[in-house]
Amino acid sequence: MIVKHPITSPLLSHPDYTPIETTSRQRLPTDENGFFAGTLATATTIPHVQTLTYNKLVPLASSGVELEVESAWRTPLEPPDILMLLSLATPGLSGHPGLAHGGLLATVIDEAMSLALEAHSQIVSSFFTAQLDVRYLAPVPVPSVAVVRAKVVSRAGRKNTVRAEILDNGRICVEALGVWIEKRQTHKI
Repeated sequence: MIVKHPITSPLLSHPDYTPIETTSRQRLPTDENGFFAGTLATATTIPHVQTLTYNKLVPLASSGVELEVESAWRTPLEPPDILMLLSLATPGLSGHPGLAHGGLLATVIDEAMSLALEAHSQIVSSFFTAQLDVRYLAPVPVPSVAVVRAKVVSRAGRKNTVRAEILDNGRICVEALGVWIEKRQTHKI
């Protein structure tokens, strides 16, 4: 469904983007990723996901200066660090008939943001959502194919600010700003 869809087909063949593994779709022995890799990976929820990463991505260095919230909201998403293409099914994702549940849309944004952070990381690290401000601009229909765009807009020490949006047929339906904290690295003596 994703490959032959008129919205996603050009993205999949875009020369600036490369398909990558959607790591949050891998269920780990610790049950990490269980929600996105298990509960939301069924024929009636999100049967298909494809993630693309920007080929010219330059890892964002820590500036030491925290970006103000209003400036972060205005930071352009072009080019997005990550594109996540999702098949949204029904009835498993419905909040109201024919419309995706808002909590599910926040979850999808959270996943895309984590993949954008992962793309910027020089080392294997863990990030945790500290704050997620989601603005619902229009309903997202189900079933449908949605595109999530995510971009890391600033780093200040362990604090990362990420923007994302969900598009349906090119229209921005949901936008979000998240603050993510990188887990402290522990060193054995």
